[in-house]
Amino acid sequence: MKKLFILFAAAMIAVSAMAQDIIYRSDNDSINANVLTVNNEEVSYKLFGYEDGPLFTMKTNSIAAIHYANGMLQKFANSPSPQARDNSSAKAQTNHTGKKNGAVFIGATGEIGYTTAFTFAIEPVIGYEFSDRVAVGTGIGMIASIYANNSYSLKSPRRAKSYSNNSIVMGIVEPFVRICAWHNDIVFVDFKATTGIGFTSELELCQIGIRPSLRVRLTDHCEMSADIGLFGAQYTYNAGWTPAIGISATSAGLWFTYRF
Repeated sequence: MKKLFILFAAAMIAVSAMAQDIIYRSDNDSINANVLTVNNEEVSYKLFGYEDGPLFTMKTNSIAAIHYANGMLQKFANSPSPQARDNSSAKAQTNHTGKKNGAVFIGATGEIGYTTAFTFAIEPVIGYEFSDRVAVGTGIGMIASIYANNSYSLKSPRRAKSYSNNSIVMGIVEPFVRICAWHNDIVFVDFKATTGIGFTSELELCQIGIRPSLRVRLTDHCEMSADIGLFGAQYTYNAGWTPAIGISATSAGLWFTYRF
């Protein structure tokens, strides 16, 4: 009987030696520890199994609860609830990446190109970004074509006009849908499905196609992007409609936008 008692006592001592406290942090992490002191401001402890190791302290407002070796559970009122932590984390992620909340953006683009004439365009831009992946918008501005000679004529059976100077200026409207193919937090590779019309007093240009674009997020609100060329079809009026179908890399546009 005496031997049985000794064995039982030894087993209890071994269990007691293996007992540990568990500190549950507010970020859902946990620490196996031997808690030494607890007050209103902080908790001091040593890591379980390293009783000869350094003494650690932790603020009580970063602790959700402590489950002691004797089975008692102590909760800390200053720690946010798991639901509040999850909501806060989701809100922070949403504000940082913009993936859940939409954003209105405005800006402007400048574009230059050359085919039979040197052209440049200036367009204010406005749109709505549903997420980092999808956005819609439109540019409304003007495009100028500068020719090497001193005259430019548009003639057909139904209309005739001539320009005595070496340039023409057209209004242009270019709605687009932007799809992001790849991105990290800063760099975005986009493709813009776009259509556009150019006009003076009459329709002079029609285009439809896909523009590849490289976009850089400078800050949470400011972005810069570059468009190069057009894969699609473009029709220009020069004594009749002239089609150009395929890949055109004759123009490049630089965008600056502000996201609200």
